Amino acid sequence: MPGGAATPGGGVASGGGAVPGGAVPGGATPGGATPGGGEAPLAGTTESKYTEVGRQGVAQVTAKGSYRWNASDPTVVFPINIWAGWGPIIAANDGFAAGSPGSVFKKYGFKVELKLIDDPSAAANAYASGEAHTLWGTLDMIALFAPQLKKVGLTPKVFQQIDWSQGGDGVVVRRGIRNVKDLAGKTIALCQNSPSHYYILRLLADQGISDKSVRFRFTQTAFGASALFAQDRTVHACVSWAPDIYTLTDPEKNPGGGARLLSTTADAANVIADVWAARPDFARDHPEVIEGLVRGIFEGVDILAKNPDKVAALMAQGYGFPVEECKGMLGDAYPTGLGDNVRFFLTDVEQNKVNFVGTWNSAVEVYRRYGAISQAVPAGEVLDSSVIAKLQKEGAFKHQKAQAREFQPLAVDLSSVEAGEDDVLRVPKRIRFKPNKWDLDPKYDEKIPQVLAEIKELCQRYSGARIIIEGNVDTSRKNEIRRLGQRQFAIMSQAVQELSEKRAQAVRKALLKAMPKEDPNRFYAFGNGWDNPIDLLDHSKNRRVDVRVIRVE
Repeated sequence: MPGGAATPGGGVASGGGAVPGGAVPGGATPGGATPGGGEAPLAGTTESKYTEVGRQGVAQVTAKGSYRWNASDPTVVFPINIWAGWGPIIAANDGFAAGSPGSVFKKYGFKVELKLIDDPSAAANAYASGEAHTLWGTLDMIALFAPQLKKVGLTPKVFQQIDWSQGGDGVVVRRGIRNVKDLAGKTIALCQNSPSHYYILRLLADQGISDKSVRFRFTQTAFGASALFAQDRTVHACVSWAPDIYTLTDPEKNPGGGARLLSTTADAANVIADVWAARPDFARDHPEVIEGLVRGIFEGVDILAKNPDKVAALMAQGYGFPVEECKGMLGDAYPTGLGDNVRFFLTDVEQNKVNFVGTWNSAVEVYRRYGAISQAVPAGEVLDSSVIAKLQKEGAFKHQKAQAREFQPLAVDLSSVEAGEDDVLRVPKRIRFKPNKWDLDPKYDEKIPQVLAEIKELCQRYSGARIIIEGNVDTSRKNEIRRLGQRQFAIMSQAVQELSEKRAQAVRKALLKAMPKEDPNRFYAFGNGWDNPIDLLDHSKNRRVDVRVIRVE
């Protein structure tokens, strides 16, 4: 989701050396040449200049104070950033101003002032100082800020999910990078300590690649990252936001540019969750206001669904953007109603790895490995599901169902399935099958439940993507059978092909049993026979399944 980075100022040159005076403006060099070979830069990025910065920790929270509240004119100061996901609260409040004529919050006994604070560090300090009653953020960003806020006694309490980013964030790569695995050894531009940072760290972790195997070049903003990528051909990828991720890869706007989308949150649809949190003292003192905010925002979900053009106009007034641009922004996020919030807050993490606890733990995991978090705040200290549970119990907003996805049957031959550039991830998963068997037997391989759980988690996280399961076999006897003659080899090759297909189908069947609400059309299984070994010395490593996460255009 768009928003600034949680970093202070300062900077380094792209090569890593210290620079007098701090940050370094980037862009085309004098005379029109561009770094990385003199090719013309890509066009159409939101920002034409970029500023590189060195690796930095999360910005310090510098202020602490009591919140302000006037009982005779109760007004919630609710900061937001420029992002489509805030459409429901903008709709519910009938704009940004406190006391807007059509605000639904009036019936709950208070006003709401939506205050535009695009910098998350500034938003955190407004929250800590008492200037604001709430804090905006993606859940991964709040996981980064929570340790500092806890130190000053202001551990945020998250009451509601606003949206999933579903198309607003993405990874753009140069020609020749086919999947996440190909990023190893490459240079990636991004805004650190932001949703972009979490997104790429999560992708790398899911592919089994260490962040140390790539080179990050950090910019002060995500749009700066796309400008750096556009102008410097030595940068192989960037993590940025719409519209830049689509402009850079548009063949009409950048003919011959060679950039393509590797992944967006349209496929990684349960990675970046936008939420809002309240100060713990304010939530304790005014539970009725917290409940009114949650209810009002759910009403805003309905208003947005019924009249998106009106909401886009309200967003345009507050953001200072053209109305048509705001209409386009609305497609970048999926607003989460009560059904989605029930699934996010109230489901068991063992069954739903992309619920609140699962998403929080995922952010802590990748940021701890990266070195950005040392002492994490447990999810249970931040999560407050009381209002969501109350609304579910009373049967409110029953029409707001949890998101369900449908997939068209995959009509494609195996050769094109194997060749595609739409792979996001290709993850080998080792499953020990009995010789010439395809049933999943935990007694034979005790790790099977764990492997299936790992595949299920990938399926949940990349809920907008198609899942292809490839079955493979032990290749140790291939040459021995070939020596028996062409006819015998053909017979055995067919048998091995069928065995690999049955193994892939066994995994597909197990996944559908574990996720009964998933559309079966999403999962496609086939066998490679002997044709896809990954180790010619240790043939037992070839007895496996490969799980591929495929973008759906």
